[in-house]
Amino acid sequence: MIYFITSKMPNYDKSIIEKTIRKISSKKHLSLDVLSKIENTHIENKYFYGLENDTQLKITRIRSYFEKIFPRIIIRFDKKDFNTFYLRFNLLTTFFLLFMIISVIMNIIYSIESKSIDKDLITLTIISFGFVILSVREYKLLIKILIREINMIENRND
Repeated sequence: MIYFITSKMPNYDKSIIEKTIRKISSKKHLSLDVLSKIENTHIENKYFYGLENDTQLKITRIRSYFEKIFPRIIIRFDKKDFNTFYLRFNLLTTFFLLFMIISVIMNIIYSIESKSIDKDLITLTIISFGFVILSVREYKLLIKILIREINMIENRND
């Protein structure tokens, strides 16, 4: 899969980050891309679903029923370096994003050829901006939860 953001949390100890992620994640055995159909909306003291293999730990936020409109973002941590993480959309969100991009491009081409702006272009542009706004909000929420929980565990260890 294509990871669109690589970021670092250099101010935190790797072991604290790993401990926090394991504490606030509910372990799953299925791909995080297919969770939307089977997920529970509330698990006590858990904020993420986690999937682990030999080299990586992937998490995605547990969402309520009303948050289903937000794009699902999957965060990957390499076990060698928990200070660096990578973000990507799940498969359904990726297909939706590709569909929106292709639709906007096709409408722009049509508008150029017909020398008039199609109503669909305006609608697709508004939906695309809405998607971007929801994606940014979901990203900020993911990071906010992670940092809050890391700080709580770090403060308990002091």
